Amino acid sequence: MKILAFDTSTEACVVGLSVEGEILEYFSLPEKKQTQILLPIIEDLLNQAGLKISGLDAIAYGQGPGAFTGVRLAVSVAQGLGFSADVPVIGISTLAAVAQHANTKHQAQNVLVAMDARMGEVYFGAYQFTDSGHLQHQSEEEVISLGYIPIPQEGAWVAAGTGWDEYPDDMPPDFSSRVSSFIETLYPDPASLLKLAKATLVNNQPIPATQAIPVYLRNNVVRKPD
Repeated sequence: MKILAFDTSTEACVVGLSVEGEILEYFSLPEKKQTQILLPIIEDLLNQAGLKISGLDAIAYGQGPGAFTGVRLAVSVAQGLGFSADVPVIGISTLAAVAQHANTKHQAQNVLVAMDARMGEVYFGAYQFTDSGHLQHQSEEEVISLGYIPIPQEGAWVAAGTGWDEYPDDMPPDFSSRVSSFIETLYPDPASLLKLAKATLVNNQPIPATQAIPVYLRNNVVRKPD
């Protein structure tokens, strides 16, 4: 199985290439704009593996939620590369990728992900992992004020993502009693994107590149004055 995966919906530029289980990866918090470095990084990883886009089984892209420009970049690159080489695509939730990172790196089984959405809000999702490592959504992904996050009633939870650091004074009322630990700021990482992409490829059909769509959750970028 040969899968290219990338995410640019956060401050990080994340690219991974899996070729029959071997992973090449790139992760950075770049000083340059992601629009300037994403395609050269993809090209470099493909060259290292001796692959062309047409040799891939699928292209996975970070569909958001996240920064509008970053989400649009990932979607447009997936559309362009997939369409030109007739390779199907897979949309990966940025929040789910952060939860997967928390599970892989810290063995967290119940993960609350809050990523900064600006304007005093976060992108939020709750996830649980089965004993076999399968990710399950425990809430709808939404944009919400941190203090109103609905923490599921069952289980002890781990908090991950940039939103918790950004709004430390706005914690939910039951945060201290329901959350057992806080993981330092996490972003999507190449291995997590690829793991979620492989699971999707095994259990579902990928979609044509022309059907790649972003997930914004918030429609308005700028709040209008009262």
